[in-house]
Amino acid sequence: EDAIHYLERGLELGFESEEVRLTALFNLAAAYGLLERFEESLRLNQEALVLESKLHGEKTALAADLLGNMSGTYHKNGDCVRAIPLRRQALEISTSRLGAEHPRSVFHLSRLAGTLIRCGELQEAEQLARRCVEFSRDSDDRCAFSGDLYVLAQVLEVTERYQEAEPLYREAA
Repeated sequence: EDAIHYLERGLELGFESEEVRLTALFNLAAAYGLLERFEESLRLNQEALVLESKLHGEKTALAADLLGNMSGTYHKNGDCVRAIPLRRQALEISTSRLGAEHPRSVFHLSRLAGTLIRCGELQEAEQLARRCVEFSRDSDDRCAFSGDLYVLAQVLEVTERYQEAEPLYREAA
């Protein structure tokens, strides 16, 4: 709560640069999201996206992250109609800027798979989750690999393929 207070106060007072304001908006939106203050989180993510577009263009890695954050908020609230297109847009931007196998792009791909699971788009979710596992298997980032295994295990569980899901859950743990 103290951190939120200081970020809110800083936004009220203004910052010496728009870059610092952008960082504060991003951080405060993330904090609101963690506290499930979704409307405030969405508003600040949208404001940060407008500022990021003004400063650096519409198709930046940060823009992809902001879109992903907004999608995550909709995902948590079960709003698939809004969540999925934002996840796809975040993935498209990240892939075009960083490449399909970049860890950030794989992260967005995995998040899209998770959203598709929640929204019942299981065939596509499984395809994307398998791609994530392929990309992250040889990565040095074991946490990302474990997360990708977990997403694949989830889709297998939801499709009642428990014998396939169980070893993936174990390996992910």
